[in-house]
Amino acid sequence: MLQTDTRLTPPQVIPPPPVPDTSGVSASPATSPPVRSVAIVGTEGAGKTVLLTVLANKLADTKNPTYLECLNRQANRFKNENWEALCKPDWPAGSPEGWHFDLQFCLHSEQGATYPLRALDFSGQNFRKLFANEQINQNRDQLPENLRSLADYLQSAHIVIVLVNLTDFMDRPDAATRSDNEWALKFCLDYLKSQRRRVCIALSQADRYRSTIASLGGAVGVVEKYLKEVYNAHIRDDHVQVFCVAAVADTVTLARPGEPVKEVPAPDFSSEGIDDLVNWLTDSASTLEQEELEEQRKADEKRQEEERKRQDEERRRRQWRQIKKALPIFVVIGIILLLWKLSHDGVPPEPPPPPVELVNIDKSPGPIHDDYSAYVRNNLDRVLAVQVRMHYKGAMGGEEQEDKSAYVQPHSVGRFDFWTGPGQSYRSIKVLGYQ
Repeated sequence: MLQTDTRLTPPQVIPPPPVPDTSGVSASPATSPPVRSVAIVGTEGAGKTVLLTVLANKLADTKNPTYLECLNRQANRFKNENWEALCKPDWPAGSPEGWHFDLQFCLHSEQGATYPLRALDFSGQNFRKLFANEQINQNRDQLPENLRSLADYLQSAHIVIVLVNLTDFMDRPDAATRSDNEWALKFCLDYLKSQRRRVCIALSQADRYRSTIASLGGAVGVVEKYLKEVYNAHIRDDHVQVFCVAAVADTVTLARPGEPVKEVPAPDFSSEGIDDLVNWLTDSASTLEQEELEEQRKADEKRQEEERKRQDEERRRRQWRQIKKALPIFVVIGIILLLWKLSHDGVPPEPPPPPVELVNIDKSPGPIHDDYSAYVRNNLDRVLAVQVRMHYKGAMGGEEQEDKSAYVQPHSVGRFDFWTGPGQSYRSIKVLGYQ
């Protein structure tokens, strides 16, 4: 299972326990996979080991724009030992049921990007059991250990290559087995679609069926004819892309003494469809990386907005604390202002004094006439010429008046004297004017 690193948050993965070494391939504990992963899955005989070996060797040349780098000893031994088997010529041994091997690579793309990859090499029987029996939907703790590790790694994958052996559908006479294989593939794709993973189907051993593939119009036509349920559910809506691949496109017949005749890789064999598969893989990883950057940008904006809201809330709380501290002072000031207002309500303000006002009148009765003294106050800051008039009743009964003028100093009182004779009676004295 091929897996590549990103910073997206995957489902929780619990690493399985260590597994022992077997078949000359170094087995290691399956540690927690990277955040973003690319997985190669399929039933037994689909060619996962051969495809991964050919990919590792085909992309081993760093002079190529796209190449694969081994990052740990297990990956290097896996590539070298299986490649040696293909060059003998022979087929590498498949992974025994219940075993898995931790392989770490780094894919360097033509655009200069790097994608740390991890592979979990596992038995195809485990894939069949996990999906044909729909066990992946069970509680993780209820799964057998060999299926649990496969489920963990598959659930963590964001890019998945589902490898389909065309022989299982085009040459196998057993209808029940074909049905079981198709159901396992369909259920696997259903599950991956529900998890919103990027998925493609790789039809392996395409070199054996070149003419049939061409007559059906390509890979999509093959799926439509031989995997109708898969086509109707996932291909016709363009949710899943389909590729034809042949990791070993050229074979020869080998007859060894005491062994049955079999087809083995031809010397200097070639491959078909690998470039298209690698391009899809790197494009998908690049797209995921861009989506991750966009998600990170949105997450940063959300964190900044939350931080701004937190700071605003803290500022409001701080202001409220300050108001509560100052509240007693405000209450005292308010009470003082209220008492002052109550004490002054209903009492009109005193009008300013007039510039000149009559402040007193004295009367001195006498045997012949009565004397009257009028006192006038000057409230201004300058000397005023004040004129005062007295009204009285004359001896003949008519109304008469007498005016007198005098200078009054600033803020001083001036005296004006009048008198009434026999037959005259006093009426009033008032200030006539000033200047």
